[in-house]
Amino acid sequence: MLNQLIIIRGDNDLSRREMVAYGGLEAVQSIVTQPATELHHLKNALLKGFPGEAVRLTTPGFVAKLLDNVEHFHPDPN
Repeated sequence: MLNQLIIIRGDNDLSRREMVAYGGLEAVQSIVTQPATELHHLKNALLKGFPGEAVRLTTPGFVAKLLDNVEHFHPDPN
């Protein structure tokens, strides 16, 4: 399946956008792989097709951590 996503994604801006918008990129990141396996290499190949910021922002758990940081943030009173 990842191989097909790599082929479909290719240079298709709309497909990359939809993968981010509809949770596909986050779903790919949630796949647990073992290093040096074909699945691991395919997952990394797919992730390299997206800007680093998109990968970081769609990392599973990122939003929860961000909201926790906002909730516990205490601005400097000065």
